[in-house]
Amino acid sequence: MNPCILEEIWFYPLKSARGIACANALIQTRGIRYDREWMLINPQGAFLTQRTHPTMSQIVTQIDAQYLYFSAPGKTSISIKLSPSEGVPRPVTIWKDSCAALQLGSNYSQWFSDYLQSPCDLVFMPSTTYRQVDPDYGAAESISFTDGFPISLSSTASLLGLTTRLKAPITLDRFRPNLVVSGCPPYAEDSWNEIRIGTIRFKVVKPCTRCTVIATCQETARHNMDPLYALSKFR
Repeated sequence: MNPCILEEIWFYPLKSARGIACANALIQTRGIRYDREWMLINPQGAFLTQRTHPTMSQIVTQIDAQYLYFSAPGKTSISIKLSPSEGVPRPVTIWKDSCAALQLGSNYSQWFSDYLQSPCDLVFMPSTTYRQVDPDYGAAESISFTDGFPISLSSTASLLGLTTRLKAPITLDRFRPNLVVSGCPPYAEDSWNEIRIGTIRFKVVKPCTRCTVIATCQETARHNMDPLYALSKFR
């Protein structure tokens, strides 16, 4: 098979908010630098996502050399330093995992709570936090606030294979991949054990478990279960 082409690189500073496309990225132990290092939590410390708050898809993130910026419909943008050092230590939960985070200032809590119309706080994962990847698939690897693994990959062909089964096309941003490749048949990635991009090798450990996030249009926050229904019939 001819080599695939890396078409896009994405990272998502705030878990479940809009991602940022980039021409190149720094790969660190947890994955792409800044990927899902921030997260919204409810008063009990549990993570929030588009599964329960689809309007999180409307939170836009931007980045420069020093700051991360958040904007949302009807809100004045707000910024935070890329490596915040001030915050209140607190445990947070992502699925069955519990790990340490820094809860950031009340101004961020107010901004996001007002937008989501639900009480929440913004937290950051400092470099000292260790959250182990699923031990069934990795040894000592650490991950950020991502659902399960440091990097996710999808192909343009696999998206096309799904959209041919839908009444209306959807875009790949619903699947929130870090790496988007082309030049392979649909679902060829099912059989991959390893990929190499330049000098970096990635072990391919498992297919992604699909969830209801792919039913949310990232442009409108409207919910439609057709993509999940279609996948369940042939995947």
